[in-house]
Amino acid sequence: MKINKIQETEIWEVYDAWLKAYLNADIKTYSTYLDEAYHFIGSTSNEEFLNRKDSITFFEGTGEQFAGITDLRNETKILEVFDDSIFITHFCDFWFLNDAEWTYYGRFRLTSVMQQKNEGWRFIYQHFSMPDSKSDEGESIGLDKVSAENMELKEAIKRRTIELESKNRELEIEAALERVRSCTMAMQKSKDLQEVVKVIFDQLALLKINAEHAGIVVEYEPKKDWHFWVAETQDIPAKITVPYLDLVWDQQFTEAKKYGKQFFTTLLNFEEKNSFYEILLPHIEGLTEKARRFYLTCPGLAISTVIEKDIGLYIENFSGIPYSQEENEILKRFGKVFQQTYTRYLDIQKAEAQARESQIEAALERVRSRSLAMHKSEELADAIGLLQRELAKLEFALDNCIFWIIDKESLEASLWVAPVNDTYLPESYHVPFTNLPYFKEVFEGWEQRNPKWTYVLESENKKRTDDYLFNHTGFKNFPDEIKEIFRQVEKTYITISFYNYGGLHVSSIEPLSEVQAEILSRFSKVFDQTYTRFLDLQKAEEQAREAQIESALEKVRSASMAMQKQEDLLEVINLLSEQLVKLGVQMETAFFSNGLQLGEWNLWIYTVTGDESAVTDYIHFPEVNHPIFIRSKECIQDFKNGKADFFKDVYDKEEKDTWLDYTLTKTVYKDLPSEAKDYLYNKPGFTRSTIFFKDTSVGIGRYNTIPFSDEEDELLKRFANAFNLTYTRFLDIKKAEEQAREAQIEAALERVRSRTMAMQSSEELADAAYILFEQLNVLGVTHERINIGIVNEEKQTIDFWITEQGGNKLNSSFSGRISEPTTISKAYSAWKKGAKSFVVDLKGDELKSWLNYLINEIKIPFKKAFLHNRRVQTLGFFSKGMLIISSPEPLQEEALYLLEKFAGVFDLTYTRFSDLKVAEANALQAERDLVEIKLARQKAEEALAELKATQDQLVQQEKLASLGQLTAGIAHEIKNPLNFVNNFSEVSNELIDEAFEELEKIEGSDEKEEIIAILEDVKGNLSKVLEHGSRANGIVTSMLQHSRGGDGKMEPTDLNALLKEYVNLSFHGMRAGKTPINVDIALQLDEKIGKVNLISEDFSRVIVNLCNNAFDAMRQKTEEVPGSYQPKLTVRTKSEKNQVFIEVEDNGPGIPDEIKDKILQPFFTTKKGTEGTGLGLSITNDIIKAHGGKISIHDKEQEGAVFVITLPIIS
Repeated sequence: MKINKIQETEIWEVYDAWLKAYLNADIKTYSTYLDEAYHFIGSTSNEEFLNRKDSITFFEGTGEQFAGITDLRNETKILEVFDDSIFITHFCDFWFLNDAEWTYYGRFRLTSVMQQKNEGWRFIYQHFSMPDSKSDEGESIGLDKVSAENMELKEAIKRRTIELESKNRELEIEAALERVRSCTMAMQKSKDLQEVVKVIFDQLALLKINAEHAGIVVEYEPKKDWHFWVAETQDIPAKITVPYLDLVWDQQFTEAKKYGKQFFTTLLNFEEKNSFYEILLPHIEGLTEKARRFYLTCPGLAISTVIEKDIGLYIENFSGIPYSQEENEILKRFGKVFQQTYTRYLDIQKAEAQARESQIEAALERVRSRSLAMHKSEELADAIGLLQRELAKLEFALDNCIFWIIDKESLEASLWVAPVNDTYLPESYHVPFTNLPYFKEVFEGWEQRNPKWTYVLESENKKRTDDYLFNHTGFKNFPDEIKEIFRQVEKTYITISFYNYGGLHVSSIEPLSEVQAEILSRFSKVFDQTYTRFLDLQKAEEQAREAQIESALEKVRSASMAMQKQEDLLEVINLLSEQLVKLGVQMETAFFSNGLQLGEWNLWIYTVTGDESAVTDYIHFPEVNHPIFIRSKECIQDFKNGKADFFKDVYDKEEKDTWLDYTLTKTVYKDLPSEAKDYLYNKPGFTRSTIFFKDTSVGIGRYNTIPFSDEEDELLKRFANAFNLTYTRFLDIKKAEEQAREAQIEAALERVRSRTMAMQSSEELADAAYILFEQLNVLGVTHERINIGIVNEEKQTIDFWITEQGGNKLNSSFSGRISEPTTISKAYSAWKKGAKSFVVDLKGDELKSWLNYLINEIKIPFKKAFLHNRRVQTLGFFSKGMLIISSPEPLQEEALYLLEKFAGVFDLTYTRFSDLKVAEANALQAERDLVEIKLARQKAEEALAELKATQDQLVQQEKLASLGQLTAGIAHEIKNPLNFVNNFSEVSNELIDEAFEELEKIEGSDEKEEIIAILEDVKGNLSKVLEHGSRANGIVTSMLQHSRGGDGKMEPTDLNALLKEYVNLSFHGMRAGKTPINVDIALQLDEKIGKVNLISEDFSRVIVNLCNNAFDAMRQKTEEVPGSYQPKLTVRTKSEKNQVFIEVEDNGPGIPDEIKDKILQPFFTTKKGTEGTGLGLSITNDIIKAHGGKISIHDKEQEGAVFVITLPIIS
């Protein structure tokens, strides 16, 4: 090899870059220049590394020792070329930086061998040494010896190269196999197998194997068709299917497969090869004449074939030279890799089939779901559009998609067409059948229910069919541009899958494949099922719609029947209007008239203000000269004359705007926001529908010029009939309310009269007045202050009693001179003239003068909250004076009427007051007597209460006494037999013991042993008798204790001391028992509690019973949780609101919810065997009840229980 100047420059650039990286420990740069087969020998015996990785590792560990502190001086570089290698010998003095001074280390020789690789010049060998032993005296460098050594090094490199070439060949084969694997792993579809075969073919070529043809055998079946995927130098199909021809290769493959042979070769000379091809080539579809000539003129044919589990892999060359053993071994390795490839291919094929089926099923499900979601026939257009899109996703190339619905009786069809060129066709097209061939064939195909009917529409037949469709059927309404698209198609393949109601039609420029026709048939079946469902839904929808309407009407009727007062009518109006909107009536307003007058209107108007909001107003319209008002009067007159009851009107924008000018300035609508007014003015007009009844009318409207549909008008009529009934009920309620109001007023007046007649003294005038004022409030007459004025003409004053401001109670009085000009003089003048009522409206200076008179002259205080810029005094007169109501605004008309009536009643009150004044002197003694009677009555009531308490206690004592008598009887009847049972069982036990002693004296025998066994059994039985007899005795004793009380006398007792004594007694009793436990006792006693009335001998049993139960519960938990649990008993007292509370708390296992209601019952116990009688808590409960108290239980399971005793504190 010779190198030019450019190459030499490149070599020195690489060498210098490597050297710089080496001297600076730049591992990343240094390592890029080393070949994978790099060999390094250093200057010491242990520095030899036979590969790149170990060399880099060594450099990583030692590079930092000289990085940045070395300098090469006195350098000589020699470059030599040996075959394809470059030798560089580099002599230099090595200096290093020692502290701050450069120090000479020695003379070095760096020998490097480089080769050009794909990525550039790379080092394959390096040797560093010192000193230079090859230089003769007087020579600076021994160049001849260096050349000789380099020759030896060349021979070593040649040997190393052979080794590396062998390794490189293996790496090349592995790389080729890896490319095949990578290609295989990248497969997504079965057709990618073609690419995998090509990769195998290319990799064999890269490995310099003379494979002019490579192929694989798949889907092998003995003596059936062959299926090949091939790649070769000639232009032939990638996928070939040929029959089994029984050729030599066919026979070899079949035999090898049969006997499990994995490899065979085939070698054919020119004549044999041509005989082979002359039979094979005619069966290869798509084979070019050029390829056929090549095969028949090539010298021979050599084939090597590898057979794996699922595939066969073979290579051919057309020179007839057999493949070497090495090449065949490589082929076998490719075969194994390809078997892996084909396994993946089969998985992909299966996955593709499953994915395709899933894709079809998903498409069917989407169409099925959309079809089932249809609610009206117009939605069929959406469904057919979806179907077309789904078919397109399934790779159908369609011109159009049509849904046929055929009527056999009329020989007509409705056709729903999918969108064409993105033009949506939202309606069906009516098509009568005709004698044209196409329609005859369609009808015949439908009668046969052919699921895969096909037809080619072309030439004159297509022209005639198009002319008929676009001129004589519903398709004449087709958009012109869509018609033109259909006409331009010269030939179309139509496939229709027929079903019961019609068929699913697609057309395309190419006929559908059998698979596509089958898919279309499946979609057709879905449409058949869903259209049946659709027809059912259509019928159900009509019924549901009617049910929905009836439900809405029923809601209105129910609301009408539920009306209790006039105001409820508004709720019915809102409900009725909301139901109309929910039923799809496109209205913006609804109106309901209160009466049916020819002049003015009184209307409830419901207005939709948003998506989910509306407002209803009651509006008075005075008569106005406007087309809407005039037309309304005409309609009312026509209705009253019996001409019609339903009318429809449409008004243009000008008429609508002039009506708005009136309503938005003269009615409550003047306060509408400007945005709402602008919205109404921008609308094009107004339309309304109205129906009239005897006393009312109902209408709906919207702000456009489109009349309401027949369906909307029909709904209006039905709901208006319901409202007519509602309005009739409203009038009835109104009448009833007026009667009830009058009755309410009379009742209020009667209350005042009754209180007046009940007056016993003149001082009760304030109470009678309070009742009067209260009744005025009840009747809705609001005020800030009420005055009673009595005219005193002799003194020329009016004496006033006045309430507090904002109240009804008389709290002060004053006398006002009749001459006071602002109010009193006017009131007196009206009273004098005999008026029923009078109003004084004070403002400005008059109001200031009146307030100044009240505050400064007669000293009537005023609260600032009740000072206003206006004060209205409303007066109702009676014979002796007047009632005066003060308020900031005038009273309503009804309030004035009520004031007049109450003034008349107060006349009676004042007369009664005057009579009482006269009679009070004579009634003083009677009043004293009444006081004494009241005191006597109070004492009697107290005595009665004490007697009742005593009686309750006696009843409880009687109960306990009765139980004591019963228990005594039980003791008398049961205790003696029990004593006999217990005594004789003890005596019998003693006799058996004596028998045992006598038996000891007798010699042993079987009979003796049997007697002993029997006696032992008898002794065991007697023990059981004694045990249960003792238990029965304990129960009887407890019953006696349960019934036995103390002397029944309650005495003041120091509760805290009693608790301390008996808690301590119970604790020591437990400690002295069989199974004592350690318990922490915490007494939290309220020192404020003094003495409490108790029967101490009874209540002590309560304390002992509760403590004993707590100890038993904590003993049980100690056994369940040994070691980690410390029992604690807490007893606390506290007093609150005439009651004292005693709490006994333990931290035992608590009380389960299911037994809480039982534990206070007699004889209920949770203790085992004979340990408890079940009477302790029952006795406790009875004693507490006898003290007038109660016991309650609180607990958390596994955390303890608290018994709370509540006792009354009796003075």
